Amino acid sequence: MGPHEIEEIVVGADSLAAGIRKYFIAKLADVAMSQFHGDLSGHVARFVLERQTEALRSAVVLARGSSGHLALPFVRLACEERIWVSYLFSLEREPRDQLLLLMSMLESGTAIGAQQQFFGANTMKRLGFPKSFVNEQHRLGQRSKAELSRVGRALGWPEPDGRLPSAGWIASQVKLDRLYAYLYSASSKGVHFSPPEALRSGWSSGAAADSKVTLMAEPYVNYRTAFSVYWLSKLLVETVGEIWESGPLAGVEFDDEAQDLITVAVGRIGSMGQLPIVLASEYNLSTDGRAR
Repeated sequence: MGPHEIEEIVVGADSLAAGIRKYFIAKLADVAMSQFHGDLSGHVARFVLERQTEALRSAVVLARGSSGHLALPFVRLACEERIWVSYLFSLEREPRDQLLLLMSMLESGTAIGAQQQFFGANTMKRLGFPKSFVNEQHRLGQRSKAELSRVGRALGWPEPDGRLPSAGWIASQVKLDRLYAYLYSASSKGVHFSPPEALRSGWSSGAAADSKVTLMAEPYVNYRTAFSVYWLSKLLVETVGEIWESGPLAGVEFDDEAQDLITVAVGRIGSMGQLPIVLASEYNLSTDGRAR
């Protein structure tokens, strides 16, 4: 995979991000504070759209600075957002918004508790968090956990014990379990300590014992860059489609110019076909499957 192939994918991704912002995000109406509590899922969907678009734009910037391989962790979050958006919009609006509110309250309480444990009460007070507020957040978190158990039972969660189901279970409910298994395997190397990833990054031009091994070698960086940019683009397009069908973009019409731009951009990004997690060359295999 050479510089020309990488540039083709990156140019397409840059165009896609710009097109999504211009023709999709810009179509969303501004929201006043008075409307905020009436459409929580719409706000979350808009945030996901904006975050994924910015993640793709950031990956393009990294790629053009020869650091596109560092965008791999963005893929993990985009994949989880893709799965959750599909699940959330498979629910009726009331339980969907209730679930999002409970998730937000529970996470807020957890964050406050973790900060209190790390800094201590005196530092928290200096930061503007009085003890009464911290205690109230703990009580709200406990109530949210109990309510989440009730919601979980109503939604058929496997273990409605006040915790969210695994991303894998959520994926299975919307027939995205294969995507989940595939991308979580690939992206886990970018968000966890991984000795195998260190080994994968080492390449040598020869097989002799004294051949020099280069870490973060060009083939590794190029492939990881292409993989990250490709999948960020694909997940963004799929997420847009989900939100267009069932979310705040539903009913919005787009002109031929928008469709042409997206079609050309997607064509460039997909010019190399769907990218796998690992390459045969990493195992010293030729393209016909025979060992070198």
